[in-house]
Amino acid sequence: MFHSDYKHIIDRLPKSFVKRAYERLLHHSKDSVPLESISRKSERIESYLRHTLEVYENSLNKKKCKTIAQEKLLRP
Repeated sequence: MFHSDYKHIIDRLPKSFVKRAYERLLHHSKDSVPLESISRKSERIESYLRHTLEVYENSLNKKKCKTIAQEKLLRP
């Protein structure tokens, strides 16, 4: 699938995000990445994976903040 150098990024993402990133790179309407290029090392692919990880981690942080806020409201 992706180049092994991206393992440190991919391991921090859920499998569904990795699969979605792969599909988006393959089927992007304006500038898709050929299948054989996805398994190679590329600055574009690394940048996209880092962006995907950042979006994922930001969503986790928002959920944590929301949960903490709800817990504070429920405490007597």
